[in-house]
Amino acid sequence: MKRVIVFILFVSNTLICQNIKSNFPNNKFVTIEDIKLGLSKIEYTSELKSLSIKNKNFSTNLCLSNNLIDENDKELNLINSYYTDAFNFDDYKVLSNQIEHPSLIHTESIDNKHISSIILLLGHTGKAVGLPKKDSLSSGVMYFRQDINQDLFFNIVDLYIHKYGEPEMVKDSTQPIKYYKLYMNNITNEKEDSYSNVILKWDTEFFKIEIFPGFNNNAFFIPNKTYSTSTNWAFSNLDQKPLEYDQKPCFSFPYIKYQLNEKAIKMLITNKLKI
Repeated sequence: MKRVIVFILFVSNTLICQNIKSNFPNNKFVTIEDIKLGLSKIEYTSELKSLSIKNKNFSTNLCLSNNLIDENDKELNLINSYYTDAFNFDDYKVLSNQIEHPSLIHTESIDNKHISSIILLLGHTGKAVGLPKKDSLSSGVMYFRQDINQDLFFNIVDLYIHKYGEPEMVKDSTQPIKYYKLYMNNITNEKEDSYSNVILKWDTEFFKIEIFPGFNNNAFFIPNKTYSTSTNWAFSNLDQKPLEYDQKPCFSFPYIKYQLNEKAIKMLITNKLKI
């Protein structure tokens, strides 16, 4: 009799768990490139591989090394990142100068276990300076700089408006602006007091989307040629003169963020506890 009761309880619990999982709206947590929010870190890595999301090494600075003479610290400026080419439009590429516009994929976690936010760091690539060792991981690496042509940026915004409708434009001068900065082999969280920047926001049933245009750091792009460059971590153009001729202004440190809302987080917690 005991065995029968144990078996019945086991089957009942299994059916309950299956019912909870089947009612869990996993398809509603899907973001860019079909990447899902709410996954554990292990599931997330497996998911990116199954989706064939590409990853490679990027230099976070124009120079592979802070000291061009010292070959031993070249990899201090290298970061390995998954990325998407969703916004790498042909019209803005300059292949002769290795200029393309992949978006680096960064994540944040609510509990250091489950992915609650996916952040796309917008920017451009170019040829890194410094001759790598023959067998170095940095061989053939491009640098990634967080400056993007404003025309390209607004094209990206148009795509989101077409899909999600007109955004809410949020401007709060009482709160510092949060942004993400590539520094050496890390992505750091930074804050900046700002009285002019806005954030574009969309709300979906289970997550919100934020697009931060970034700052005007006087960076520029010359169509069909190149971006301004510098070894400075924040300013690719140290000359603060007004732009001239056909130079196009850029945004610095722009990003797109998908973040689970409170409803989704409560569902995740409830689902986790019941299982």
